[in-house]
Amino acid sequence: MAFSFPAPRSYPSSVEDFIILSLSQRQPLSAKELFGEVKRHGVDVSYQAVHKKLQELQKQRVLSSDGKRYSINRKWVLDAKVFLEKMDSELLKSVEKAERKEAVCLSFDSYNDFGTHMLREFAKERELEPGGVCVTIQKHFWWIFSVSKEDYSLLKKLGGSGKSYITCEGRSLVDKLLLPVYKKFGWKIVTGAVSPYDYDLVVYRDWVHQVFYSPSQKKFVERVCGEVSKPEQLISDFHQKYFENKGKIKVIIFKDRELARQLRADALQRFKKK
Repeated sequence: MAFSFPAPRSYPSSVEDFIILSLSQRQPLSAKELFGEVKRHGVDVSYQAVHKKLQELQKQRVLSSDGKRYSINRKWVLDAKVFLEKMDSELLKSVEKAERKEAVCLSFDSYNDFGTHMLREFAKERELEPGGVCVTIQKHFWWIFSVSKEDYSLLKKLGGSGKSYITCEGRSLVDKLLLPVYKKFGWKIVTGAVSPYDYDLVVYRDWVHQVFYSPSQKKFVERVCGEVSKPEQLISDFHQKYFENKGKIKVIIFKDRELARQLRADALQRFKKK
């Protein structure tokens, strides 16, 4: 169903908007009075243009007239109210349906794209629930050597809440180099924790994220973690080679309140043993 009448806006911008606004505050008004009201709002329009709009609005049954003065047609108001309430109800159902869908799968061609997306998504989640607990279970720290200043700010913002937790095996030199960075930004971390999963796991609010690395990505990460023996080896050429390394990373996202609660509780148990 489409509107057979114009919908007024909260911030009037058209002649129709200002006519309806004026009549909602005081009615009935004559065409001359409405012309004065529209001009008072700073709208550059002629009397003839205002009179023409009044005739159009009356024809659309938005306004009624006794021949000399105009009023808002209450039936138009009621029709608009019913229509908008129905639209709002349908939109809410659409949102609920979207949240109930079983899973969403995202695919990334590079590690850099993956890291940037995850940081920004969790920043949005933090805005929705500022006090929420974010838990990640991973084999290696997500490499942040080449992220932007904006992403560094997000990493700091997420850690600054004091409710962002990471459990990580963290045995390689690369992980040991990254550990103080995450800690500096406020993340609570347990290292030496062997993950029970063959994928990285992130839990925030009622959402569960499973991160799967393609064989080529996984092989590359493990090779680098095994070969790097000193910080000097992490040169700019390596950064570019790594972050442009092609190999799919897939993230499966689904909503399950009870599972998220249990996974979060299991991960946080590791911090109580510290």
